[in-house]
Amino acid sequence: MTPENLLTRPLIADKLTLGCPLLDRCLGGGVPCCSITELVAESSCGKTQFCLQLALSAQLPPSHGGLSASSLYLHTEFPFPFRRLHQLSQAFQSSHANLVAINPCEDVYVHAVHDAHQMLDIMPKIESFIESEKTRLPVRLIVIDSIAALFRTEFNNTPLDLKRRSSLFFKIAGKLKSLANRFRLAVVVTNQVVDFMGASDGVNGVKVGNFGSLDSSGRRVCPALGLAWANCVNSRLFLSRNEVVVGEGNSNELEDGFCRQTKRRLDILFAPHLPQASCEFVITRQGVFGVESEDFLKHDHWVTLYTHGKMFPLIGFTRREGLDIYYVAYVDGSKGRRPVGCSGGNGGCHMEIQMIHIAEKMMRGKMALDGKFEAEVKLILGLGSLQLGEICGAVLVSGHDHAD
Repeated sequence: MTPENLLTRPLIADKLTLGCPLLDRCLGGGVPCCSITELVAESSCGKTQFCLQLALSAQLPPSHGGLSASSLYLHTEFPFPFRRLHQLSQAFQSSHANLVAINPCEDVYVHAVHDAHQMLDIMPKIESFIESEKTRLPVRLIVIDSIAALFRTEFNNTPLDLKRRSSLFFKIAGKLKSLANRFRLAVVVTNQVVDFMGASDGVNGVKVGNFGSLDSSGRRVCPALGLAWANCVNSRLFLSRNEVVVGEGNSNELEDGFCRQTKRRLDILFAPHLPQASCEFVITRQGVFGVESEDFLKHDHWVTLYTHGKMFPLIGFTRREGLDIYYVAYVDGSKGRRPVGCSGGNGGCHMEIQMIHIAEKMMRGKMALDGKFEAEVKLILGLGSLQLGEICGAVLVSGHDHAD
């Protein structure tokens, strides 16, 4: 092994945008190159959504937070979400028409991996693939989704198997870090969670290292693969999802129009270049976007629309390329719970962009609450009647969900 000359390394590593300024701000500019970043979460929290969005964002020029690069996506759980990648690529190409190829999917190279030994065996092939320069853009992002699936069934909880497993951890991570440093790559791996077994949980509890429990979906969880794998990654991000109630009131009032919604959050558990921080986010058809926290968005920033006896609170906010995007709650309609005017959602207000602009004008005090305003909103929503309610607070929750 040859030691690396640290004097030849850049003082500041390149960073890859997550595709949202709020998420980038939380991560200090994006996902760093020359290191391994891990996304930890239970199922349906958004791990794959983040990875797919990163694979597309890598194609952007550095001036827009990208790497002018293609990506290699190694998937270990089947089937690969081609339909979702195509859906995201259409929105991505539409919003960056002058910056990316006609079909961004062509610069995402997908390869299936079935077990840990195969992962180790293909490392030389990955190196040759990157060196070959046969791709339209150089490969500067490697995604492994997920690393935990490679070790799910092959190893038992015996001292010998745990030793063999740890050895594979270090070999795979060592190869990935070598590739990351040599080619200035960003490496992103996803990991799963297991139920946290504390000291009070009995003699059969599994010790997973000196990190505490995390909360997701009302469960106490911790990252899978234990302390040995935790020492193999440079940064660890935790995605969580929890149910919250839209609006205020008791359980009876929930039957009258309020409902539970999924609230998602990204937390930085550890990173050598970042303090602990968090950012709430939503998953829409267009991708993953951060939302401002409730502490930042004061109550007088919110509006509730009343129509047909139902409340339609605007409950989410994010800024993307200068456009304020608002998310509207699910409500109990004639066909059950459905999204109304949710940015990226389906159903409800199909002319959501006009609704967004009206909401923005209203919130900024640029539009009076008069008959003309009501008529304009009525026309866009296609409603038979409409009344404007008082300004009130609201809970930040997600829009239309896409599970990973």
